Amino acid sequence: MRLAPKLILALTLPICAVITVHAMWSIDAVVERMRRTAATDLHLRGRTLALAVEAMLARGDEAGARRLVDAVSAEYEQSEVRWVPGASADVPARPDHLVQVVPVHAGAQVPGHLLLSVSSATARDEVREIVVHTAVTAALLLVACGLMIALASVRLVGRPLAAVAGQVRRIADGDLTGRAAVDSDDEIGRLAEQVNAMTARLRETREALTKEAERRVAALDELRHAERLKTVGQLASGVAHELGTPLNVVAGRARMIARGQVEGKDLVESANIIVEQTQRMSKLITHLLTYARRRPSPRQKLDLAAQIDHAITLVEPLTRKARVTPRIEAGVGPFVVEGDTAQVEQVLANLLMNATQAMPDGGEVTVKLERVHEARDEETPIDFVRVSVIDQGIGMSPEVRARIFEPFFTTKDVGAGTGLGLSVAYGIVRDHGGWIDVDSAPGEGTTFRVHFPAVA
Repeated sequence: MRLAPKLILALTLPICAVITVHAMWSIDAVVERMRRTAATDLHLRGRTLALAVEAMLARGDEAGARRLVDAVSAEYEQSEVRWVPGASADVPARPDHLVQVVPVHAGAQVPGHLLLSVSSATARDEVREIVVHTAVTAALLLVACGLMIALASVRLVGRPLAAVAGQVRRIADGDLTGRAAVDSDDEIGRLAEQVNAMTARLRETREALTKEAERRVAALDELRHAERLKTVGQLASGVAHELGTPLNVVAGRARMIARGQVEGKDLVESANIIVEQTQRMSKLITHLLTYARRRPSPRQKLDLAAQIDHAITLVEPLTRKARVTPRIEAGVGPFVVEGDTAQVEQVLANLLMNATQAMPDGGEVTVKLERVHEARDEETPIDFVRVSVIDQGIGMSPEVRARIFEPFFTTKDVGAGTGLGLSVAYGIVRDHGGWIDVDSAPGEGTTFRVHFPAVA
């Protein structure tokens, strides 16, 4: 129930009670006053008639006195006058009549009494008119008070509160541009001023938070790009080593062609070998440039199996140099997720490079790809694509494992790492709605399990 109807009821009901009580009291007072007035009038009439009768009895005209009493009784239709002989007279009980007994004196004796009675029908009619008049007046007064209270409640309370409530609703919906239009110098007006001031402060805070979020996103992007460039630096040495062999082949074949040492089919074969080796070098350089280049990459559907193949190709120069063999184990797909291509590739490349560096004597890195239905903590289970990177390296102690995702924490030698790779990877996976688990023990290798929400 709204506030205005509540105020109308709260104010109208007491007024109704007061008007009702006052009307009943007024009616009782009028009835009592009419009864006293009628009794007094009847007594005066009786006393006047008694004086006339006494005068006639004093002259000995008893018959004339009786005729006078009868004439007076016949004169008034609503009243009756009777002569009651005797020194005493009982007042008879006559419902709906007002009765008065007036003694008639003859010297020191009381030969009789005059019994006067008047019907109360006329009084009842008058009382009924008074009741109707009072009830109509009370009803009109109640309606007038109710209308005035209703108008005042709607204008002074209902509309201002509706404006304040509308502003609060807009704030809840995220609209901080409007204001509560309340122009009154009272508590509701001051409430509206506070709500408008709160709206302005919230708008300023949201703008500040938006700018701060933009700065944080820009800083995070710079950090991730810097980490990507660091990885590029590590990959560059492997790429340079990989380019040496095809360059030697290209140079040798070119010298043979220049000296005229090959001709016919051998010339065509040498040209094809040169094209093949240049394509190989171009592919390596393209992979490296693509990984290093800062480029907008909106969220889209990605096949993690293809992303893993691309990441393995990217780090292939390092894995070959370190005598590390990547191996893929794929379960039942599909392995489609929604994400940023460059960021997902950065996570996979970082984990593969960490696994390679954790095996100084070489070995095998297993990349296991599977679709699982599970939940983190107490969340509702959903479908995830889980990528497990399993190495046969030196492993980690519990103390190191507890800190690997801390920014700038590293166990590598000075200049060999910044300690940001796993921290950046953790942030990227978390931004994609997933998480990373780690299992490791000294001498038993390490397993990183990355969970990305699956897309149907």
